[in-house]
Amino acid sequence: MFTDKKVWLAVLLFITLGSVHSKQIVSVMSYNAENLFDTKHDEGKKDFTYLPLATKRSNPEFLEACRRMRNSYYRHNCLTIDWTESVLNQKIKNLARVIKDSNNGNSPDILVLQEVENINVLTQLRDRGLAKEGYTEVILIEGPDSRGIDVGILSKVPLAEKPKLHLVDLGDRNTRGVLEATFQVGKNKLTVLGNHWPSQMNSDESRVKAAKRMLEAAKERRNPVVVTGDFNTAPSDDPNAIEDYMLDPTRDLYFFDGEWEAYGEYRGTHHYRGKWTSLDRIFILEKTMQSGCRLWWGSCFDPLWNTFKIIKKEYMLEDVTFTDNNGDIVTYEGVPNRFDPKTGEGYSDHLPVLMKFQFR
Repeated sequence: MFTDKKVWLAVLLFITLGSVHSKQIVSVMSYNAENLFDTKHDEGKKDFTYLPLATKRSNPEFLEACRRMRNSYYRHNCLTIDWTESVLNQKIKNLARVIKDSNNGNSPDILVLQEVENINVLTQLRDRGLAKEGYTEVILIEGPDSRGIDVGILSKVPLAEKPKLHLVDLGDRNTRGVLEATFQVGKNKLTVLGNHWPSQMNSDESRVKAAKRMLEAAKERRNPVVVTGDFNTAPSDDPNAIEDYMLDPTRDLYFFDGEWEAYGEYRGTHHYRGKWTSLDRIFILEKTMQSGCRLWWGSCFDPLWNTFKIIKKEYMLEDVTFTDNNGDIVTYEGVPNRFDPKTGEGYSDHLPVLMKFQFR
């Protein structure tokens, strides 16, 4: 009997230690793809810039829509960009290079993308640029954005639930919703909330509305939650949707910021007029880190803080020289190299962020 009890304890210890040391690591990446459009017009969307010139010139309504654009820069682009299949293929090829090179020479397990027109072009990115990467899930729910851009997700990890789109009500204008996707990582669930908040051309309050909608979605989850995307939030925002609503530990729901936890500073993912700003972020919901840890009868969810990184390869950067309003020649070194439809060179005006997470 004593021997049997010793054997039983040994088996129990083996099982327990085995479960403690069993690790499942998943990598999550967020990337603003900057205008990943297909070459066809979507009815009701202002996608005229990203159509072939032949299509625009054969349709007076399309040309008139371009001419009505108030901003001269956008108007010029709409009238001159020739967004053909060959241009789209080059854009996909360039984005795929970054994605496949992001995770120590591999692609991430879960890829969250912003500025994707529709599920058609997201599928083209998967099938043309990332065909051998193992992405089985293609997730995009059409939202009301007037330009037609959405948040999309490609994943090697299977879905555990049907995805949802949480709409953000700005009242006088349409914007992108919060895309919720819950994945099955072994025996565990992981929810990813993909965001693309209103740009800096909108009020600071508009981003607060997006933050509140995201918080409503996060509040409902009982499994680990990772929130990522392009938050378009500057340090000068007042009210500040991130500082006041996401990182305040006195609130019922608050988050840890991957970039701050990894670096102790904000190094920036987007460059504008000489300044780097961390528009693209990865956050982890604090309460799901705590409630997700059941060492003896379940699993723990651990953000691997030291794996957070801003993907900043030399080939993704360029030096930009221009003449400012005072007539002085200014050079910005090592800024994101945007895709140029005429040359086929460049990637995006944003740098992607990546981080790994562990279930044990």
